[in-house]
Amino acid sequence: MAVARRLTGELQAQTVLPPLAQAVGEFAATTRPPGTEVRIRTTGDERLLSDVCRRELFLAVREALHNAFHHAHADRVTVTLRFTRRWAHAGIVDDGVGFDADAVLVPGHRAPGLRSMTDRIEDVGGRLLIVSGPAGGTHIDVHLPLRPRK
Repeated sequence: MAVARRLTGELQAQTVLPPLAQAVGEFAATTRPPGTEVRIRTTGDERLLSDVCRRELFLAVREALHNAFHHAHADRVTVTLRFTRRWAHAGIVDDGVGFDADAVLVPGHRAPGLRSMTDRIEDVGGRLLIVSGPAGGTHIDVHLPLRPRK
């Protein structure tokens, strides 16, 4: 039993997410195309956020960055992370080509990354808003409660 606890503890330690700004910065540094500028701003105390919500927030921001880099061909992306006593917020704004968000987000349309982002955030009691238009860039807002919905 002691061996199993030790192994489980070691595995958990290996999968702990670093501070969000660091995790987002590391992801951006390894995946952004040359010449793409990424700015990350953080305010508030991230430690208020549950581990489950931190992971979901990171995955949503990661997907938004991936889309900005590979689909929108953005030159500039700004990620703003804000933590309050009740909510965590991530805003991801890019200057890329944009898309018709209403058409892409209708049920039955194939957009697995965006659909996955929305589903994951809603599963923990949060909400996700995507505002975009052709040639207008994209703005994604993610709001999560500090504790996941049970």
